[in-house]
Amino acid sequence: MARNFPSPARFSALASFAIFALLASANPAQALDWPCFRGPDHNGISRETGLAATWPTGGPAVLWRASVGLGFSTLVVAGG
Repeated sequence: MARNFPSPARFSALASFAIFALLASANPAQALDWPCFRGPDHNGISRETGLAATWPTGGPAVLWRASVGLGFSTLVVAGG
């Protein structure tokens, strides 16, 4: 019994549509990452909740440092 597979062009179009639909339905801001310049909405405003209203007298503890060159950018944080 012969199977009736779609043509390679039709299969490619269907696969492309499926990948596009999957990527379009993803919500990267849900993880509250800061993945690009000025944040997920490009406005510099964080949607995080539960942040401290005041800092300790000496400021917050330094968790990490990085030696970087001269540049004009902002932080980018993803995955934690």
